[in-house]
Amino acid sequence: MRFSKTKISTITLIILLATSITASTMLIPSTSAHTPSWDIPTFAYIEASPNPVGVGQQATVVFWLDKTFDPSTALTNDWRFHNYILTITAPDGTVTKQTFDYVADSTSSQYTIFVPDQVGTYSLNFTFPGQEYNQYGHNPNSALVNDTYLPSSASTTLTVTSEQLETPISSYPLPTEYWTRPIYGENNYWWTISSNWLGNGAPGYAGFDAPLANQAVYPGDAVGPLTSHIMWTEPLQSGGVTGGNNFEIQGDTYFEGSAYNQRFANPIVLNGRLYYTEPISFINAPNSGFFNPGPYGPTDCVDLRTGELIWSRSDVPPLSFGYIYSLQTPNQHGVYPAILFTANFAKAFDADTGDPLFEVTNVPSGTAVMGPQGEILRYVISNAGTSNDPHYYLAQWNSSKLWSYTGNWPVATGTIDGGSSERYDWNVSLSWANRALTPSVAFYNDMLICYSGSLPSYSAFMGMVSSSQSPYTYYGVNLDTHGQLGSMLWQNTVQAPAGNVTVLAGGADPTARVFVEAYKEKMQWVGYSMDTGKQIWGPTESQTAFDYYGNTGIAYVQGALAYGKMYSSQFGGILYCYDLATGHLDW
Repeated sequence: MRFSKTKISTITLIILLATSITASTMLIPSTSAHTPSWDIPTFAYIEASPNPVGVGQQATVVFWLDKTFDPSTALTNDWRFHNYILTITAPDGTVTKQTFDYVADSTSSQYTIFVPDQVGTYSLNFTFPGQEYNQYGHNPNSALVNDTYLPSSASTTLTVTSEQLETPISSYPLPTEYWTRPIYGENNYWWTISSNWLGNGAPGYAGFDAPLANQAVYPGDAVGPLTSHIMWTEPLQSGGVTGGNNFEIQGDTYFEGSAYNQRFANPIVLNGRLYYTEPISFINAPNSGFFNPGPYGPTDCVDLRTGELIWSRSDVPPLSFGYIYSLQTPNQHGVYPAILFTANFAKAFDADTGDPLFEVTNVPSGTAVMGPQGEILRYVISNAGTSNDPHYYLAQWNSSKLWSYTGNWPVATGTIDGGSSERYDWNVSLSWANRALTPSVAFYNDMLICYSGSLPSYSAFMGMVSSSQSPYTYYGVNLDTHGQLGSMLWQNTVQAPAGNVTVLAGGADPTARVFVEAYKEKMQWVGYSMDTGKQIWGPTESQTAFDYYGNTGIAYVQGALAYGKMYSSQFGGILYCYDLATGHLDW
């Protein structure tokens, strides 16, 4: 037989939580320590699952007490029970004993994975030897000081057969025909064909008109259609031939004008539903990013597969992004219902109904990334000193902390101050920084790339600006929690390119370990190493001259980074593919 510790299974976790909820604390008063001290009885429990199990297969053994160590026991302290003993006797009489010095679970539960190697009945015994409250780490202000938890024990059996249990399938096969939402919970592998599109306001989902500094790597779970047939249509405005002969141009058509006046901008897809705000006449669509968008119509929620209108509300303004957060706490494991946000978290709406939820103020600006549970993190650089005596700090703002937590259940109502200190995960000094820093691109638990000084700038769209051709310095800043947060990994001072060229900070690919910048007037690219900051390729050959006009009236080249490549396509109508490792033009 052998023991191994692995991640607890969902079934075991449910058992553990269900039992811990009933834990009795009736003998634990809320006053100061008492005289004489108490001997507190405990009740022990043990279960094995699955039972029976096949020889050589895994069984999870869970054992616990009816009480938590202290009413103030929490994930943030070490006030726990110690020295749980698990004794297993095999059918042939072999005895194996394991002691758990420290029970980390705040609910006083412990588990282990057991693999039997004999057919027959195993005996499993859990013994708690008792514990003086003051013996290990404890709350010095607790009413339990000087008390003693009395010993207890519990036993069970595990039946092991020569016949193997059928291995549970991890997911049912992917569909081969049209399917509908919601996806049945047992079809968990269907996540591979059911991605969301969170919108331009979410990190990694920048639209075509977004500045290069906002374009990092593409959202890796996005899945596009593999067929080209039309599912449904919905007109947004009048179109086609106008009719009549009272125009100078006979057979004239309605104004299309999407080069300057986008009608359908920033669609958001969540859980198989499409969200967009209707345009009014030929005015720019809200959030289109072109010049000055005008008034807007209602916001609609449409079934993505059928085109069915689910809801339409004039009190839901243009949206910026969708928010799907996976909350993992001792009391909840799962994804919260989707939320729709306007720009900068200002207003929140329920995605299922469009009902308003809450408002947020004072959210700091910063370089945004997506966290591991869907939260949006912003890296904020601030100066706590003066311009003559600067003291720069780097902080990580966390959108999941907009919620207040009461018993680990999030609550959000009314107006939330998004700038208060509890919204941040950490705030560290950048003692090495003696100049103002401009964040460029960041990756969670990896690094932030920023620069000091002004990037060389010679021209704006179709016009001159004040020339700045001074050197500038790139910095790599550590965001890996295994190292020193905020420490400088490297720096590299770059000379301005010759010929009065405007330099634009670009995106990065954390897999290829390359970040890029663009030479605007020449439509060229330069690549730098994320690990050293040094230039590794470029400038590339110039793209076609028409690309100067950009795509949507913005005069710079743009690139999207994916699969270790950079793709650029603008007004010239040519799609370029560069290898990020070498800068080579693949096609």
